[in-house]
Order: sequence, then structure tokens, then C-alpha cells
Amino acid sequence: RLGSPTRVGVSVADISCGMHAHAAVLEALMEARLTGRGTAIDASLFGCLADWMTVPLFHYEADGEGPAIGQGLRHPSVQPYAAYETSGDPVLISVQNEREFRDLC
Repeated sequence: RLGSPTRVGVSVADISCGMHAHAAVLEALMEARLTGRGTAIDASLFGCLADWMTVPLFHYEADGEGPAIGQGLRHPSVQPYAAYETSGDPVLISVQNEREFRDLC
């Protein structure tokens, strides 16, 4: 049913927080090597998920609506970025910049 809650297949909060913590540890190690001083790091599940919401929030600020419900594999601000039907299986096309678009064409 369109619009009903959907569970994501993996724990994105844990994965996101782990990625942020990993980057923070590397930054702290570099800081310690340069200055000889340690530093504290902080990574919260909520903060990491809020960081992942920047694109949807940007769209909400821009048009007051945000991304459409049930957008599937489409991306709200990158085009072409979707699954396209072929004579066989669908193919996902993801073009992020002008160089990739020229290569695709």
C-alpha cells in the first residue's frame, strides 16, 4: 500500500553512526599525531540520521512538499537516476555529473 510505513532492510542508523564514528576516530588520530594531544569524539544515532536527511529537507525547504512518497529508485535531485525498463531486465542508470552524462551518451 502506497504511503504505509516501510522497514529498511538494514539498520541504517547503526551503519551511519559507525561511518561517522570511523571518520571521527581517523580525524582524532591525525589531530593527535599533529599536536600530540588527544580529543574526544561524539557520534549519535539521531545526529547521524539527521545528517542523512539533508537532501529531503532541502527539497522540503525549496518547494514545501519534500520528496514524493513511493519514489522507488528515483532520486529527487539527480537525473537520470532511476530503474528503466528494457526488453530484458530493468537497468539502473545513475548519472551524477556532466562527465558521467557524456560517457553515458
